[in-house]
Amino acid sequence: MPRMQKMIDKRCSKFLDPGETLESTILTSAPGMYMAFFAGGFGGVLINRIAQSKKSSRANGESARPYGTALLFPGGEMFLSVISSGDLVIWKRGFTGRFTGIAARIPASSISSLENAGGKLRAKVTFHFSDGSVLRANVNAVRDYEAFSASLQRRGVGSVSV
Repeated sequence: MPRMQKMIDKRCSKFLDPGETLESTILTSAPGMYMAFFAGGFGGVLINRIAQSKKSSRANGESARPYGTALLFPGGEMFLSVISSGDLVIWKRGFTGRFTGIAARIPASSISSLENAGGKLRAKVTFHFSDGSVLRANVNAVRDYEAFSASLQRRGVGSVSV
């Protein structure tokens, strides 16, 4: 089990239902978040978060503001886990970084596909949801992403690498 998943399992298993276990975990960040931090510190991250929330995304050649399932994701840095019941869990963290619970649970059936357009060091992932909404995120640990993607594929979620 990867180190990050051990940490999440240790700190967050108390928030899961009895009998549920973590299958895989990834740490994601909004596109451009780290560059914004290096350029402008925490103010740059805040500006990037606001810009990402107002930015239109393109799916199937159409421009659309974030809506539907994609709005459940808080943006910035997010820890996402696939659990044994087949749900995707978004962990909620407090101001100090401590895990305080589950921000949202999304059934794997509401994710239509994952698209990876990344390289060897970082995966640039696009989540396509069944309601037509789209979420883009960066995953810095490609090995963790591969395990995460495999967990979702076992639940019937298609995965494409471009």
